Amino acid sequence: MRVRIVHLNGVVFDALAAGDLAAANAASPVPLSAYFAGPDWRSVWRMRSEQVAEDPASADWVTGVIWDEDRELAVGRAGYHGPPDAAGMVEIGYAVDPAHRRRGYARAALEFLLRRAADEPDVRTVRVTISPDNEASYRLAAGYGFVEVGKQWDEEDGLEIIYEVAGEGVRPGLHTTEELVGEPPTTPEETSRAASSGTRYQSVTPPRRPCDLLPSRHAPPAPGADPGGRIVRESPVKQGDSKRDAGTANSSP
Repeated sequence: MRVRIVHLNGVVFDALAAGDLAAANAASPVPLSAYFAGPDWRSVWRMRSEQVAEDPASADWVTGVIWDEDRELAVGRAGYHGPPDAAGMVEIGYAVDPAHRRRGYARAALEFLLRRAADEPDVRTVRVTISPDNEASYRLAAGYGFVEVGKQWDEEDGLEIIYEVAGEGVRPGLHTTEELVGEPPTTPEETSRAASSGTRYQSVTPPRRPCDLLPSRHAPPAPGADPGGRIVRESPVKQGDSKRDAGTANSSP
């Protein structure tokens, strides 16, 4: 599997934000499917449209297209939320078109972005945020050394767990693109397709999650705590998508 992230420009973001697939494809470097201009991702395109209008240079960092070079097919979107911040942190986001999930594309996108982060001298930390119930995305991130560093509350997605890894520490554990693996098949059809394509699967056992930080039993809930009293650490920038299914983390761009 050969996968890369193809970056878009402000014209494409504007067209996708308006749901105009024809205009988006007229300016896009690769052909996009109808799902890209559909309602599920429109809020992300609006966000990127505004962001690139304010900072044109951010187009080289933010949401692009997950492009399968072998199939010449746009299968999802992925990127960072923006250029490195003052502390050298970039946050990764990705989302795979439901028609192309469970084929290893989320892993391929994550690896591509981690490789770039490792090569960028200004990047010192890579972050992903994942909903507590998104076990698939958690397992994927844990396999690359991400560890829990806090929590945040998102108005759209609710409680999210913040995971980070040092930018220079991501390269040694990466697989090559030829070794990319996806979630194991769960139906006879998926098993047959995997066998015919030669796809290999690995089982990654993630490390235990760090215990939740709990307030003193005599102290009132801290400001910003969730209803259960767990400490919520606010993220300085929140610009992502839904984190609740196996094809997404912030998990997006």
